Amino acid sequence: MIKDTQLASHDLPGNTRTATDWNAYWRGTGEAGAYASGGVSHPAVRAFWEQFFKMAGDGFPRPSLLDLATGNGAVVECALSILGAGRLEVSCVDISESAIANIRQRFPDVSAIVADLRDVPLESGSYNLVTSQFGLEYAGEGAVGEAARLTAVGGLLAVLMHNSSGSIHRECEAALDAIERLQGSGFIPLAQDLFRTAFAAMQGEEREPYEAAATRFDPAVKALEQVMTEHGEQVAGNLVARLYSDVR
Repeated sequence: MIKDTQLASHDLPGNTRTATDWNAYWRGTGEAGAYASGGVSHPAVRAFWEQFFKMAGDGFPRPSLLDLATGNGAVVECALSILGAGRLEVSCVDISESAIANIRQRFPDVSAIVADLRDVPLESGSYNLVTSQFGLEYAGEGAVGEAARLTAVGGLLAVLMHNSSGSIHRECEAALDAIERLQGSGFIPLAQDLFRTAFAAMQGEEREPYEAAATRFDPAVKALEQVMTEHGEQVAGNLVARLYSDVR
């Protein structure tokens, strides 16, 4: 169990950037409805947790819940609405201090810590119920094993993850392909060279360096055109389309 409610960062090598990114993601969510944030508003998501906690309530008179990668508390909110605060002991973990601060504000009776999900500083087998909604998959290798370690013998571990054949996975695959091809084309350094030589030519210097830079830049432009043809202009958050339009 969590012994106190003080924020306690538990660091692993390489998680600083991850924590910073998730802080930026969760900062400012405030009192926004938990299921309306982060693209998890589908009724099936809420229905899954409602069914899970009703089943858990039948099996555990006074359950203890640990929610991993809690975010802004979607699972906590549902658990409390189904089981009630007086019956349920709730703890949660997230790598984002912003997320945990928000949880403490919204749910004052919930214990919360900041920690890396690959190495959670809590006792093994402490919780009847361990949950995570679209979180463990982002936490790196070892997070699923940690979730299992924290689940009590005879307890329940419930995790929602994105389907590898689902729309979010396909979108991420397309974005990764687009970014890798953007980097491989040399578009940005070639564009910088093009602009530098263009401005120099406008100031009266020789045009040959500019013309040579334009020739080198042309294949990179065509590479972006091919990416947009294959994946659409919206790929990678419209990044490819914005870069392309900036130089045309």
